Amino acid sequence: MKCTAGDEFFLCLQAYIDFEISEGEYDRTRELYERLLDRTKHLKVWISCAKFEASAMEEQNLCIQNARSKES
Repeated sequence: MKCTAGDEFFLCLQAYIDFEISEGEYDRTRELYERLLDRTKHLKVWISCAKFEASAMEEQNLCIQNARSKES
């Protein structure tokens, strides 16, 4: 399998997305997924984006629970 310039773009953007997730930059991550989905509708990208949203939502819920427990 030969790697094309387009493949490199997707690999680099996915690495950048992974970095933003590790830094907790969820808004920026969403922007990057939007850019990626503008260029491809590949199922793996949609699944990756959905997993990100699920994990981001879970983390947000944990933050809310922690804040509420501190108020008590």
